[in-house]
Formats: sequence, C-alpha cells, structure tokens
Amino acid sequence: MTASSAEQLRKEGNELFKCGDYEGALTAYTQALGLGATPQDQAVLHRNRAACHLKLEEYEKAETEASKAVLTFEAGVPSPTSV
Repeated sequence: MTASSAEQLRKEGNELFKCGDYEGALTAYTQALGLGATPQDQAVLHRNRAACHLKLEEYEKAETEASKAVLTFEAGVPSPTSV
C-alpha cells in the first residue's frame, strides 16, 4: 500500500469517528500506522487513536497512545543543533 492509502485510511477513520464508530476508527488508524507513514503522520494517527480510546473510556490505552504521539512527533523534528 502507498502513502495515499494511509491517508485514505486516516480519512476513513475520521469519518467513522464522527459517526461514533470509535472501534471502526481505531481499526482504520491502526491499519494506516502499518503503512510506513512519516513520523509526523504517525504522531497524528497515535493522537487519533488516543481520542478513540478516550471515547471508549480506555484511559490507560489513551495515555499510552498520547505518549506515543508526543514521542513520535519529537523524533521526527530535527534538533536545532543538527542544522
């Protein structure tokens, strides 16, 4: 699958989330993560997964996903000393 497939899955997940299908959205975001997205895109997908877990009242999983989002985003941002 390509990056456009990951983008399509993210959009599908967003639509499912809006409709209240948090399990379906979680599945779509998880599939998108498996497609080799950029660190910034991975951070967004982890953030979206955290939101699903919050809606499902799975607070520990939400915390884990939120932490992954922050760490993944920070890993993809170049440090000022590497310029």
